[in-house]
Parts: sequence; C-alpha cells; structure tokens
Amino acid sequence: EEPAVSPDGKRVAFQRRGERGYAVFVRTLASGREERISPEQGQACYPEWGADGCVLYTYADERKTGFAGRDETTGWNLWLWRDGVRRQLTQGRRRAYTASFSPDGRTVYFASDRVAVSEEDRNNGNAISRVGLAAVETDGGNERTVWALPQINTACCEPRVSPDGTILLRAELAKFRQPWRLVISPLHAPAECRHLTSLYEAAYAPAWRPDGRLI
Repeated sequence: EEPAVSPDGKRVAFQRRGERGYAVFVRTLASGREERISPEQGQACYPEWGADGCVLYTYADERKTGFAGRDETTGWNLWLWRDGVRRQLTQGRRRAYTASFSPDGRTVYFASDRVAVSEEDRNNGNAISRVGLAAVETDGGNERTVWALPQINTACCEPRVSPDGTILLRAELAKFRQPWRLVISPLHAPAECRHLTSLYEAAYAPAWRPDGRLI
C-alpha cells in the first residue's frame, strides 16, 4: 500500500502488512530486489521520497508505546532512511503521519495530534479529537505549528506544498461527520483558505503535478 516512486523513477517505496503489522520496503524496479528500511520490530507506514533519495516514514515500536503512544519517548514519530541509515526526526508522545517534503527538501510538513491541543486536553485523552499540521527541519531542530482548526473533532492531514513553495494544499475535516475536503491557502497564511471540493463528496490524498498547474 501507499506506493511512492523515487525521483529518478528507479525505485518504489511502499508499506506492506504482515503478521506483525506494517513495514516499509524499497523495491528496485530493474532487479526486483527489495529491502526493508524500517526496523524489524514495530510498525511503519506512509513512505515519502525526498529529492536526495532519502525516504521519510512514520514509525512506532508498539511494544513500548501501545497504539495510543503512551511512552513519552517513542510515540508514532517521523523517521528518515538514507543508504541503510535511519534517523529519527520527531520525538514524544504523539502521532505524526502523512508527511511530505518542501520543494527544497529542507522542511518536512506533517499531520500531528500534538499541535492542536493543550497539555490539559492531552492529559484528559482529547488529543485524538483534534489534529493539526506541523513542520520540522530535516537537519534537526524543534518542530513548529503550521495550522490547526480551533474546534474539537476537526483534523488536517496530507499537507503538500506547491512546487514553487508558496501554496499549502491539504485535506481537512472541519466538522464532525462532514466529509474530508481539499483546501488551499498561502503557505505563510493557512487561515486564508479556499475549499476546492464540496460538502457532497469526500476528497483526500492530494498531489501536485510537477509544474504546479494541476492537483
């Protein structure tokens, strides 16, 4: 599931479900060789290629966290793989997923249940009812909030920045039991948004054409 083609078109990253859950693999198309790039233990999903040949994915070791991510050090976090080396990008008790790179490859945008709630909400178990968007630099540093709807039972996911780096595209759930809708806004002003789809259809998993003219 979730196939992602490398920038040079020679490899595909994808998630595969096995007896112990999901893992992320990279397959070389010419030879058919496959390599598991996520750890042997735990679960991994949502692979995404970077321009330099790295692969970004979400990973959690459920032996420590449980699916609720109770362990403060090893929730569902973002990891980078490059040439056999894995590096953790985010940390803490949280869920981080559906990540993507900025056009220059320096920033990762992702959905997170940490940015949209207070510490009190998180302690009361309300974190999963609000999901916002966050960003972190690939060379390290603290993550920052990009956008979060203020109401409970709302969510944003699948952030995708336009090829020219000016527009933020994402899927939003603005009200409980409403469908997912595609939304665009200036990257620097996510509140100045416009809906691309109606309340009469469910729309998600957006992607930009490389020239930025079509979604």
